[in-house]
Amino acid sequence: MAAANKTDPLEMTEEEFAGILKGSLLVLTTSSPDKRDIYRLLFTSHAKGKKGEHDEHHAGLNLFYTDSGSLGIAPRKTEEKTGAYEGNLDEKALQQLQILGEQQKKVRHSLRHQSEFDADEVKIVGMTEDSGWKLIFDDKEQERQFVEAIIRKLKPKLRAEDEWLISTLHETGFPGPNLKPIQEHLEGSFNELVEIIYDAADELKIKNLRFSSSTNVAFVAPQSGKYFHKTFESFGDVLSREQYNARLMETRKGEAINANFIHIPDGQKDREHKTIDVLIREGLHTESSNELPANYARRELTEYLQELIGKRRSSPVERKRSVNIAWVTPDTMHNKKSLKISVALPNDYKKSGLPIHSELLSSPSMKPFDDAQVVVLMPENIERRDNKLWSDPNLGMVLNVTVTHLTDPESMDVPIILDNRSGGFNKTLDFVGDAFLKGRLMGDAPFYVAHTDEELENLLTVIKDVKQRAPIVQLLHSQADSDDTPLSKVPADGTFTLFIGGGHANNSKRDLEDAKNFGHMCAKNGWRIITGAGCLEGSMGATHTGFIQYHLEQLQETEGYDEIKAQLAAPLTVSVKTNSAENGKEESKTIAFVDDKGAFIAENIILYKSDLIEQLANDNLIPRDMFYGYSLKPILEMESPLGGDKPPPGITYFEAGNRVRRLQGLLAAGTKVFMPGSIGTDEEFEETVKQHLEARLRKEQTGAANESMFSDGTPDNQGTIIIYNRNGHLDKLLEHYGISNSTDHFARMKRETYNIKIVTSLKELKEASMVTEASWQGKMLLEKTASEPNTKMAI
Repeated sequence: MAAANKTDPLEMTEEEFAGILKGSLLVLTTSSPDKRDIYRLLFTSHAKGKKGEHDEHHAGLNLFYTDSGSLGIAPRKTEEKTGAYEGNLDEKALQQLQILGEQQKKVRHSLRHQSEFDADEVKIVGMTEDSGWKLIFDDKEQERQFVEAIIRKLKPKLRAEDEWLISTLHETGFPGPNLKPIQEHLEGSFNELVEIIYDAADELKIKNLRFSSSTNVAFVAPQSGKYFHKTFESFGDVLSREQYNARLMETRKGEAINANFIHIPDGQKDREHKTIDVLIREGLHTESSNELPANYARRELTEYLQELIGKRRSSPVERKRSVNIAWVTPDTMHNKKSLKISVALPNDYKKSGLPIHSELLSSPSMKPFDDAQVVVLMPENIERRDNKLWSDPNLGMVLNVTVTHLTDPESMDVPIILDNRSGGFNKTLDFVGDAFLKGRLMGDAPFYVAHTDEELENLLTVIKDVKQRAPIVQLLHSQADSDDTPLSKVPADGTFTLFIGGGHANNSKRDLEDAKNFGHMCAKNGWRIITGAGCLEGSMGATHTGFIQYHLEQLQETEGYDEIKAQLAAPLTVSVKTNSAENGKEESKTIAFVDDKGAFIAENIILYKSDLIEQLANDNLIPRDMFYGYSLKPILEMESPLGGDKPPPGITYFEAGNRVRRLQGLLAAGTKVFMPGSIGTDEEFEETVKQHLEARLRKEQTGAANESMFSDGTPDNQGTIIIYNRNGHLDKLLEHYGISNSTDHFARMKRETYNIKIVTSLKELKEASMVTEASWQGKMLLEKTASEPNTKMAI
């Protein structure tokens, strides 16, 4: 740990930590729903000792547990461009002290709803974690050679600004401080990452790869400004290339494909050879540690805390507490109706429901999951016809609910169960499996899957026990900072407008360059852009970078404005944390804002001088009304590289309040372009298909009687969808909707009938967009002429 100074908290002794933690409220701050789920389960139901040797109500820790989302505190993402895990943890601990210090009133206000607490006296302790794994080797020389081999294979795939990944690998080994930043930069994502590992091992003739996994936790006491740090480690083998490929062939529907998929921990019973994900499914988190087949760091942490502060007995109030469960079908997401449930619910479950879409549209501050504590999704029977485009309500429901679970701080602690007993979600789960392989979804699966009556009943029992016995403070929902202005009203002023989708999960060098290039072209052509307010990262963020780059170029070619030009160009010295810096010291680095040819570097100006871009927009040198962004404060706080909840500079930004309203704003234009993205982009695509089908049906039924569903004025039957499928990342999506770029008759007819264009290169993307814009302008003219009967067209 770094030595204490004016800005660092003081490190507590173990004895001090134990004294503070007993009877305290423990607040977990993380942007990861996976961690919330795991720790909720461990901290409330895991008891050390042989199974059956403890009273059923003696489970969990002698503390009260909640998470930042339950207190209405939006998650914040810590910058991870640092060295080892411990360096990240120090930064997160400092950040958590700041968050809890700033939110003391909000925390204590929430506590006043609970009779167990004296809200003004209870001690508050924050917990943060930085976990990860790295490969281990026989000696330092072998490790150096392996890392060099990895770097040779990675370097051509990285941009100049991503060189921090290379220095990180040199300092910390593979995969560095976090697997995700590396995976995000690979077009083939997890598959490509694993192949790089195997290729490097083959090159060095390493037959058996080993890994170490560490869980580093810090507990902070905002009252005293002190913290306690503890690390837990485990070790094991990595699947061979042959074993990995064989496992892929046997993947269970709904199974996550991540590091757990290839890691075989040491210490398994009877010398079994199962990966961590298999062990988790078999009860890794719920059985006694003396019977568990593997040493799992988070469970070890739980047992350490139980030894330190003791197990607790649930109160009679907790044991009688009912748990709200919502049963949801695609239909009930839009219409309030009761459902017949074909499963015997454990006692103490109380049926609840979710707000329907129309309620969320009219109420930006309404909670997406309302008071539901468990959500069970049930499929509907779907009829598919090869000759028609179809919208998949089951996939749409799963995407909508799980993306909400992943991005909304107050929905992250609500477990999602897919009731797949009928097999109705099989195609959806195939789709999700492809999202894992292609990198559109990373980490753990955002839901549980029940394939049988027994699996569903067991899941419901375990979750009910956790929710019922858990001493969780009451949810406190803060009002969304959103007005009631209809978010879909982009101007219908004759400007060609495009929604450009592409999520934060994809940061490959080629994809970001393509998106930046395309955003530059849109700005040059005077097209209006709509995105989800991504900044710098992902296809949406790179599109914004291209938009800003074009207008900076225009500024340089414009006479005058010498003062702001000089401010933009002036180099800046900043302090950065480097891997080689001892004890987390910061070093100075000079940032350039013009390249060797004298052109402004938009990326650096956005990141370090966003206030100047805002000034340019205020002076009408960057047209705000040509770039619309729709997002939510929690998403910005997790993803914005500018810090806090800042949207990209120089745009017109709308705080949507909830995801349903955000989608309405994003999909307002008649033309949609889909670039490499994440599972959220898949959700936007499904909503687009549904919207375009509804618009066409309405046009057929009512003619021109109604105002267009597209607020930019696009006629209902003229919406266009352009799909950029350069590296095959959307093959499964195209196959799912039967619109693959093949010679199949039905696929070709659907593409032509519904104005769907599939492109595989940036050149094709630009050409398709230009053709679409020309066609759009012609159709708008025809629509205008048709509405003015006295106007004659020149022939």
